[in-house]
Amino acid sequence: MLRWFFGLPVHLRIAIIAAPILSIGGYGLMDLWVRKQNPSMNDEVKVQTYELLAQGQCKLRAGDCMIVREGLSIRLKAVPASDKQLLRIQVEPSAYLRGLQMSVVQGEQEDRLIAEQLEDNTEVWYVEYPLERLKQSSFTLRLAAAQIQRVSFAEFEASL
Repeated sequence: MLRWFFGLPVHLRIAIIAAPILSIGGYGLMDLWVRKQNPSMNDEVKVQTYELLAQGQCKLRAGDCMIVREGLSIRLKAVPASDKQLLRIQVEPSAYLRGLQMSVVQGEQEDRLIAEQLEDNTEVWYVEYPLERLKQSSFTLRLAAAQIQRVSFAEFEASL
């Protein structure tokens, strides 16, 4: 291999050594030039976080559970589930949500819930939880709602 390399003309040996260095350097310089031409690429996406506050007591079966803050209000209520052994909580936000995370906390145990959108209404979300896992009629709900460049979160006591 070395015999082949040293058998090449000098300009080819220099080209073989310099090519990787120039290509990596050119890539870096191109990145600097593009960022200078397009300043919006330099901006970091800033996500604001807001704490949602529960208004009064949260009674799910009565549909009397509302959490609000900064132009977003979310109503939670218990609705009939797909199975009698499940608790279905319907989440109705006042604005479009990109994503929703919920969990039920009982003592030291936290169960994460999978939130899905209703098929016929993309604005309404729901979660289902086995009733047999509820140790008491009162429990803590944790909720995080994602919007564009904004995440709202809440932790509050809820009852059936």
